[in-house]
Amino acid sequence: MLLNTRFTMHSIRHKLENYLKIFYPDTQIDTEHTLGGKITIRINTSEEETVENNKRISQAASRATLIWNKLFGKTQNPLWIISYKYDGKQLIKTNDEYYFQQFGSDSNNKFITTNEIVHSGMISFDQNGNEYYEKIGATISIGKFPIEKINIENILTGIANRDNGIDPKIGQSDYFLDAENNTGFHLYDDRGFFVWADEPTPLREIYETHLDWISNHTREDNEEYFN
Repeated sequence: MLLNTRFTMHSIRHKLENYLKIFYPDTQIDTEHTLGGKITIRINTSEEETVENNKRISQAASRATLIWNKLFGKTQNPLWIISYKYDGKQLIKTNDEYYFQQFGSDSNNKFITTNEIVHSGMISFDQNGNEYYEKIGATISIGKFPIEKINIENILTGIANRDNGIDPKIGQSDYFLDAENNTGFHLYDDRGFFVWADEPTPLREIYETHLDWISNHTREDNEEYFN
């Protein structure tokens, strides 16, 4: 049984790494901030500079759920899920059990979870002045689920709640990948989220329909793909 478990863990991780190597060669699972695509769109949860917490959270969950469904709603394949929870960085207590429940009652057993030392997004300098990314401990969970098993509204609301100390909170930093259309999604907090693809077709409707939600920086970076 132990050998089978080890084989399954290796097999699932290996399949995901092979997929990323082919379509997103600059992406490394142990370096979260490398996850993304050739064409990446940042979508804001509000056009206002300042907005009260409850309104921002509600709007973040609403917009993110809408775009998630537009991006993945027609796929026939299960989605890859990669989640990160960092050691010593969760100042607000969160409930891992609640998170895993959003993928089904027995989903905890369907994730492959490992404790690893990963590269953080923080840059330091060595004694010679060379840049390097600091390392930190993290729990990485990898799974693959059909979209009907994913309670995406609860997940996105929990992520938006996190930094505001509102229950229910989700402490994981979550990435959703569709290997059928080579698209991805990540809500980073209640301020906004990213969607990406390796070519413009899967993103065109989102880009054109919700242009007023998209950051000016994103428009400039992606103008060549959509105009």
